[in-house]
Amino acid sequence: MTFVFNKTKLALASLLIVAAGLVADEWWGFARALDVWLLLGIPFAAYVVARRSSRQKLLIRKLGAAVGQSRTPMLIVDAEGFIEYVNQGWCALSQFSRQEVSGQRWVERITRTMPAEKVAQVRRLFAEGKTWTEDLELERKGGGRLSASVTCTPIRNPGGARGQIAGHILVFADRTELQRQAAEMRAARERAEAADRAKGVFLATMGHEVRTPLNGILGFSDLLLDTHLSAEQREYVLAIHTSGEALMQLTGDILDYSRAASGRLQIKPEACELRDVVEEALDITAPRAAAKKLQLLHDIAPGVPERALIDGGRLRQVLVNLVGNAIKFTPAGEVEVAVRVAEAHAGGTAGEEAPGTLALEFSVRDTGIGISAEDQPRLFRPFEQLDSSNARRYGGAGLGLAISYDLVRLMGGSMSVASEPRKGATFSFTVRCAPLETAGTKTRRLEGKRVAVVTREDSLRRELERELSAQGATPLAAGMENLGDDATAWDLAIVDCDETTLAHLHAYMMVPERWRGESTVGLIDVSLANDRRKILRPYFRALVSKPAHHRALIEKLARKQSADAGASADAAGL
Repeated sequence: MTFVFNKTKLALASLLIVAAGLVADEWWGFARALDVWLLLGIPFAAYVVARRSSRQKLLIRKLGAAVGQSRTPMLIVDAEGFIEYVNQGWCALSQFSRQEVSGQRWVERITRTMPAEKVAQVRRLFAEGKTWTEDLELERKGGGRLSASVTCTPIRNPGGARGQIAGHILVFADRTELQRQAAEMRAARERAEAADRAKGVFLATMGHEVRTPLNGILGFSDLLLDTHLSAEQREYVLAIHTSGEALMQLTGDILDYSRAASGRLQIKPEACELRDVVEEALDITAPRAAAKKLQLLHDIAPGVPERALIDGGRLRQVLVNLVGNAIKFTPAGEVEVAVRVAEAHAGGTAGEEAPGTLALEFSVRDTGIGISAEDQPRLFRPFEQLDSSNARRYGGAGLGLAISYDLVRLMGGSMSVASEPRKGATFSFTVRCAPLETAGTKTRRLEGKRVAVVTREDSLRRELERELSAQGATPLAAGMENLGDDATAWDLAIVDCDETTLAHLHAYMMVPERWRGESTVGLIDVSLANDRRKILRPYFRALVSKPAHHRALIEKLARKQSADAGASADAAGL
């Protein structure tokens, strides 16, 4: 037992000796490492610190040189507002040297000429410690003043308390040149506006002065045409009348274009009859259409309101321009005006309408020379002629479409064209209006009546048949030569009085009982001579000029029906 214990003690002693040796070795190694670090690490660390310091000093010198030589005026102040540094840009702007302003409060130095309330505002912004920008009137050496935009940015002290302000940097931007340019622009705009007003006054005066003698020329040429003239004299008077009308149109176009260009073209909505506006536009252009033997047609869809709140005068002007152009460029055939309620989301009009308004679509279709696709974008430019020969052949100054385009835009719509060369053209436009009387159920004034339609023009027949059907009548196609063969086959008749009508009427004169003139209405060209009218008048209950006003035509037919009904009632009473 004793032997075992001693053996254990011997083992422990051996372990302690080995451990002591290992510890001694570790301390010796640490001491050697410390010596190496002291000899090599400290010089290396000093080198790194010195190099970083050198770089920072170089960067600071570069930044200082950039700030000092910058043309942008800058000023550095401490937390209390005392000027510590100004660069060359600020000295050049203010004309003060660095020595003259260093150590002074910047507010007192550069705001001496500003009102007290502005100075108080600047002091408040500076004290808040936020970045701000203000336009200030600053003092300049020698008593001058300058306008500048000042941006003040606080500098936070990273080594001090959190958020502590160490100073401010103020950057100035000279606004003197900008103000001078703005003043020049204002003066130029005022001169242009004055010149535009003078131009408007001149054009208005010129238009009034020119229209006065033109009205006299047109009026007396009309009177002269109603007198007995030789063929040569009539030709001369017609030339005078045509030239006068062209001058009148040109004068009106120039005045309207001047108003549109200056923004003084105004729209004045008022209550008007839409059908009357369309038919009045056709009446104005009817003589030119009759001279070229063109059919003037119109179709007003059932959903179009009877009356609406719209600028009827301007709408009529647009229609006259479009119909006049259609007649000008249509050598033969027809011109038709159609009106309908625009479909939803058509042409960008639906979905934008104000409550209680609707969009109407007008279209003017012709069978004329047409327009190529590449020329169509140029149509609505002022003083634009698609072909220089057109100005000589057809006349005009190229203002009508441009003015119409502006008028349609002012009425809340847009204008477009669809055309092909030698296949005619269709000009369409939309306008907004407030309906005052909807197109409700109308009294069918010709209910049950058979109405014979005598015309060689298929388009005119379709128009008349459409209106007659809407009034409850049954339209019947008939020829002038057999109109009296079966007098019981029709109740009323409409006869288009063309060149062959007089010949057929002469045949009916031989057998008067075959002709029912009291039940017949004649359609005549608006330019038909008075002597021809006198010949036709005894053979018809009434003569209606083309293009026929639909309501007036129906009224004349219905009046005959009422007269017949009254006569039947009187006979029954007897």
